[in-house]
Amino acid sequence: MNQYRRRKLDKPNEDAVRQVRLRAYARARRYWQAAGDAERLALTDAELDEQFWLIDYEGVPRLKSEQGTIDIPPDSLLRLGEIADQADFRSGQTDISGRSREILNTEFVDYLINRRIRGRTDGAE
Repeated sequence: MNQYRRRKLDKPNEDAVRQVRLRAYARARRYWQAAGDAERLALTDAELDEQFWLIDYEGVPRLKSEQGTIDIPPDSLLRLGEIADQADFRSGQTDISGRSREILNTEFVDYLINRRIRGRTDGAE
């Protein structure tokens, strides 16, 4: 088990976050070019780092300066999750990812021990 070293992720993977932002900026620029918005199209990545807010549900890129002036409908998926949580809904499926350490430390160890014991009784050692 020592060969599987746990990577420390104290802060978000900055490269991955940067790539997502750059893809959003590229999408925003395509929109602004098609809309003929030369002022926004001229914004640099550094300027967008400071000013970019989101791409709304209609695909329109928005700047932070537009916060409070645009009505963004509630996220329906988030709302569905909140309703399911309030209703104490359970899918019946286990969350194996939340139990992976426990499984490796108990059930998997038992499996390996039993397999080794079976191997001895079968004469396969």
